[in-house]
Amino acid sequence: MLFQIWQHYSFAVFAMASLERSSNHFEIKWNAGEDSVSIFHYIWLRDNCPCEKCIQPHSLQRLRSSSTIPLDIIPSSYTIVDVEDKLVVQWSDEHASSYSLSWLLQHAYTKESPSLRRARIK
Repeated sequence: MLFQIWQHYSFAVFAMASLERSSNHFEIKWNAGEDSVSIFHYIWLRDNCPCEKCIQPHSLQRLRSSSTIPLDIIPSSYTIVDVEDKLVVQWSDEHASSYSLSWLLQHAYTKESPSLRRARIK
């Protein structure tokens, strides 16, 4: 008998309260309390772009080497698409990336606030 085990993560719904741009990262403040902040460095975001030009859709293999991304990459422009709950970034290397807010919350790598940590249910 074959069993498949799936690790499932459920996330409480948090909206983005604000988005600030700095010299090398975005700072997202979530509506989960004062200390609910995630930082996403530009090079990390560009390296983790989930589009089909960057990730092979079936194998999820990267189609680009991290070393090809300029260390000084910055957004040329960015916007929040409220209808789709996405952060859309046009990069200085002329690539465009789109990140869902739930993806950003799931992939946040900075220290989480207790309220965001409680949102993760294993």
